[in-house]
Amino acid sequence: MNTSDRTGCNHRKLTAKELRVADANLDVGEIAVLEMARYMFQSFARPETQGWIIAVFRAEHTFPANVAADIALKTLKFVQGMRESRRSCFQFNSPVCVDCARILTEHERQLLGILVALRCGRVSQARVHAMVLCEGNETEYLLAAAQNLADALGERLLNGYNLRLEAV
Repeated sequence: MNTSDRTGCNHRKLTAKELRVADANLDVGEIAVLEMARYMFQSFARPETQGWIIAVFRAEHTFPANVAADIALKTLKFVQGMRESRRSCFQFNSPVCVDCARILTEHERQLLGILVALRCGRVSQARVHAMVLCEGNETEYLLAAAQNLADALGERLLNGYNLRLEAV
């Protein structure tokens, strides 16, 4: 039995507003943030899964020990910033379903778009992603949290750390 069968996914297919993670041009740090965020979302949606623990393990596995906890906390603040601004349901893909995890939902694309834009210095583009994602609600806390995470990832990746993204 594969992971998809256990989660009831039945080999989920891409929809018109979605994108394959492999086609999203994300680096190792951004993919790790996506995975950590998904486990955090899972914790909020189904607390009994305690997905936040796996999110911390993902940070620990991907980033050097002296910065992993900091990046995990900044990812949580990024997620929480979105949760405080967005009023409707956030659609995320299961981090434990192999087929689902390969696809970015429209909401995940917008969330990561904020981070990627800020890492590239495109603040206006990040604001547009945030406004769309948060449905016109206040986004300053989200953008500040995203900038802190972007800065942390930039420092870690630009300093030549050898990041890993194998399965935990």
